Amino acid sequence: MSFTGFDDVNTFLKFSQIGISALAKGREYKEEVELRHKQFADVQQQAALNNQLLYNSYVNLNEREQLEYKKHAFDQFELQFDIRKAVAARLALQGSHNKSGGSAEAVVMNIRRQGLYSLQRKDFNYEVRLRNLQIQRNNEALETQSKNNALYNSLQGFPSATGLALSIGGSALQYASEWAKGRNLGDEDKGATGGKASSPTPKKTSVPMMRFPDSDTDIAAHWHEK
Repeated sequence: MSFTGFDDVNTFLKFSQIGISALAKGREYKEEVELRHKQFADVQQQAALNNQLLYNSYVNLNEREQLEYKKHAFDQFELQFDIRKAVAARLALQGSHNKSGGSAEAVVMNIRRQGLYSLQRKDFNYEVRLRNLQIQRNNEALETQSKNNALYNSLQGFPSATGLALSIGGSALQYASEWAKGRNLGDEDKGATGGKASSPTPKKTSVPMMRFPDSDTDIAAHWHEK
């Protein structure tokens, strides 16, 4: 295969790698975006359920507060009725025995004082129950807020499109660098094999050898030839 054909195939392969890498990164980016959208929708749905539970709890606590108010009002009415009944019974008893004066009034005042003390105790218990309901309401609100904060903190940010572009560009530069490096190595190989001039082979020339006479007969023959 010629070096030109090899370069064309190598270039095609490098561009194919760049395209495949870009497609893979784009698909990964799309899947990650879809996953983040799904997670965000799930978190919003769970937070909405938490808020609905808190709302239902508020409704329940408000109903309990209204019932506590009605119960307290009924207890006050019943206690005041008992006080008036006890005072009337005591006055009737004293009247039937013809008792009057300071001792009779002291007994009535004692009955009324005990009744007022009972009313104050009921008012205090009622305020304690209201306070407990308020504390429970605040605690449930803080608990719901804490759950929602934990949900939203668990979310991860959406992938950056700029980061995707930079990643694809970095991969393209890396493949281009590898392609250029391979091309430079091919050029060096071509220069080492085809660019060097071959030295001509020297021709062999025959040099006549001088023959020296070995004896006197040869010398005589040599001079005779002359």
